[in-house]
Amino acid sequence: MIIVSVKRVVNTSFWDDRKVMDNFSPEDKYFMLYLLTNPNTTQLGIYEVSISKMAYELGYSKDAVCVLLDRFENKYGMIKVSKETGEIAIMNYLRHSIVKGGKPVLDCLLKEESQVRDKSLVKLVCEHILTYTGNINNTVLSFINTIYTEYKENDNDNDNERIVTRIVDESSKPQKPKKPARHKYGEYKHVLLSDEQYSDLVGKYGEDKTLDYIQYLDNYLETSGRSYKNYKQAILTWVVEAVEKKNYHRPIHTLEAVSKTTPAEEPVPEMSDEEWIAMMEGTNDV
Repeated sequence: MIIVSVKRVVNTSFWDDRKVMDNFSPEDKYFMLYLLTNPNTTQLGIYEVSISKMAYELGYSKDAVCVLLDRFENKYGMIKVSKETGEIAIMNYLRHSIVKGGKPVLDCLLKEESQVRDKSLVKLVCEHILTYTGNINNTVLSFINTIYTEYKENDNDNDNERIVTRIVDESSKPQKPKKPARHKYGEYKHVLLSDEQYSDLVGKYGEDKTLDYIQYLDNYLETSGRSYKNYKQAILTWVVEAVEKKNYHRPIHTLEAVSKTTPAEEPVPEMSDEEWIAMMEGTNDV
């Protein structure tokens, strides 16, 4: 059996951090490095791990692990522990874990976010990152913006599962306007855009370019089995850059493939990123 190892990057500035230098005991430093690099970690910095497993991997008793978790959550404010799901969120992880970024990393973050069971942890992490006044990686900003956008698109159905960008007094909240109808676009009818969203894209890029972007995204959704809550945001976030880089143009037979009907069903089959990229490169050679 082949075991694929995962590397986690710890910046050397960890040792110069004022909190680490002034407050951390040797035991605290050891525990913090464990939180950053243990086998359960994710790119998002939110993961599930049991007290028993932590005790075994650290060589500590369960009681000692509980004391350390309480110290890092309530004294240092560096983590948040979900008692309901056993998940741990490292509040500052996204600031340091993303070195380069890009679409594959964004997809990874979105996938990991979908697997988090306690969505309040995602809310806390994103809000904490946004309080930082220094430079934030563009991919991290795109991830946070996508999460916010998805919540706004579905707040009627998922009030407790997405991040709210502001606190609203329920007693004074105005009645939410009816969502505009969205129509199917693309050869496979996976891309859903309202009239306003489509007009915005045409006004920004022109109709030919907009149809290229739509078809590129439509092909990706057909082969990957993915879906988006906000297709316009997906086009703006990564599709435009991908199409221009590949100099992609939709095939002639898709020129008349734009259709305005009812929302699409959920996409089905999955394809790996490598297979999809190979397919797309083959399409461009036609």
